[in-house]
Amino acid sequence: VEEEAVTREGSSIFNDLAQTPEPLRGKVKHLAQLGILTPVEAGKQQFAPNEPVTRRTFARWLFEANNTFYSDRASEQISPVSQTDTPAFTDIPPSDPDFPAIQGLAEAGLISSRLTGDDTATRFRPDQPITRQTLLLWKVPLDTRRPLPSANIKTIEDNWGFRDASAIDSEAFGAIVADLN
Repeated sequence: VEEEAVTREGSSIFNDLAQTPEPLRGKVKHLAQLGILTPVEAGKQQFAPNEPVTRRTFARWLFEANNTFYSDRASEQISPVSQTDTPAFTDIPPSDPDFPAIQGLAEAGLISSRLTGDDTATRFRPDQPITRQTLLLWKVPLDTRRPLPSANIKTIEDNWGFRDASAIDSEAFGAIVADLN
C-alpha cells in the first residue's frame, strides 16, 4: 500500500496516513492541514496512528487545537510562554521546543503543576504515554469552560460501565462525567 502524505502549505506532514483507519483519515488530514496535528517527533513525517501518544505530543495538539478553534476569541486562547521566572516542571526547560505550549497549559491551570498548587507535580514526564484519565483532565475543562462536576465511582460505573472503574483516580471522575455529558 502506498503511503499517503498530508500536506500543509506545500510541505509534507504525514507519510504514514494509510495506517490510520479509513473512517478517521479525513479527520486526521483536516486537522493536519489546520496545523493542529503535527508529527509525533520533530524532523519526522509520521503521525504514528498505532503508537501510544506521549504527554508532550498531546499537550502540543491540545494547545494548537484550542488556539485554532478560538482564533477569533483572544480571551479563550492559551498564551504560549517562552520566558518565565518559574518553569512549571523541572524536566521541561525553556530550551525544549514544546516548552511554550506546556508552560502555557500549566499557567492556564489546565495541567496540574506547582503553579496550580500541586507541589508533588514537579515533573511533566514528556515522553511517557498519556493515560485516558490525564487526557480527559486536560481536555474536558477546555471543552466545557466551566468547573468539573462532582462525581464518584458509582456515577462512573452506572453511566459508563467501565470494568476498570476502581482503577481510575478519583481526581478524574468529574472529567469523565463531563465528557459523557
